[in-house]
Amino acid sequence: MIDKALLLYDESMQQSGAHYQLFYYIINTYQYLINKEYENFESLVADEFIPYLKEQKDYGNLVIYAEMLGEHFEHLGKYKESVKYYKLASRTYEQIVNL
Repeated sequence: MIDKALLLYDESMQQSGAHYQLFYYIINTYQYLINKEYENFESLVADEFIPYLKEQKDYGNLVIYAEMLGEHFEHLGKYKESVKYYKLASRTYEQIVNL
């Protein structure tokens, strides 16, 4: 299913030239989690996806993926990293409320 989604993403990029970066990040985030590629998941979400969401001011998705990453780090016992992303989610909630 994920392979099909990536294939459709590639085709849409070739045909229309449109940029669907959000879908690329979402698909790969879940692919890494499903395949238990945790280092790739952490790298993608922390280093690329969250900065992208901040830049796009996509607060709804930012809350979702910051919490997801916070929960991931919490399960690994990396509490300092976990708190960092839970705080980001909390601050983002506040931004949504203040819109």
